[in-house]
Amino acid sequence: MKATRICLGDLLDEYWELKKRADVVTLAPDDAHRVDYLRGILNQVRLREARVDSHEATARTVTDSQSWMLQREHLKKVARGEAKPWQPPI
Repeated sequence: MKATRICLGDLLDEYWELKKRADVVTLAPDDAHRVDYLRGILNQVRLREARVDSHEATARTVTDSQSWMLQREHLKKVARGEAKPWQPPI
């Protein structure tokens, strides 16, 4: 079997063309196979995006926790007289 390089943009264009035709006429068997193949690729892309969003949300939560801990440590130092209270810039 010969490997074929395919541009994702071309696949998406073909997918939408097939989808438009599917609303009007019955797909030929090879077209239906392509639509299933493209759906699989699009689902994989969506899953990857969901994983990235999940990792970014986790990273934000960790950063927020670290920020809160740093603020807490600073307040402890202020209470002991080791640091000045934070004041907004003028």
